[in-house]
Amino acid sequence: MKLSKSKYIVCLLFLWMAMLNVYGQTPDEQIIVKGTVVDQDKKPLPGVSISIQEDKKNKTVNTNANGEYTIEATSSDVLVYKMIGYGTIFKPAGEIKNGAVTLTKSLIDAGDDDVVYIPFGVRKKREVTATISTIS
Repeated sequence: MKLSKSKYIVCLLFLWMAMLNVYGQTPDEQIIVKGTVVDQDKKPLPGVSISIQEDKKNKTVNTNANGEYTIEATSSDVLVYKMIGYGTIFKPAGEIKNGAVTLTKSLIDAGDDDVVYIPFGVRKKREVTATISTIS
């Protein structure tokens, strides 16, 4: 069975387009993101959790006593900064150039007596099913 010249060219064109789709995708470049997390008064915040949003490896680092951190990510990854009592910040890793990220204190509608900090987040006392200890 002989292919005509036009059918042969069309087949080569489709093959070439398929190859472009497979080999044309370049993976994002791995970068090392270094920075500092500070509060509104520009004081370093130790213990801030920094993770990569929607990461299958659940890669998480914490800031040291000086509020500094280092994490490996791709330039398209979004970093999530979390700390109890502060708002959550989302920043693209490619936009952070050894700079400071500022966390602001979050206000909780209920009074502090009605709020409990647990490893799963912040809950109201009546929603927690575990034992609660109070430290004064």
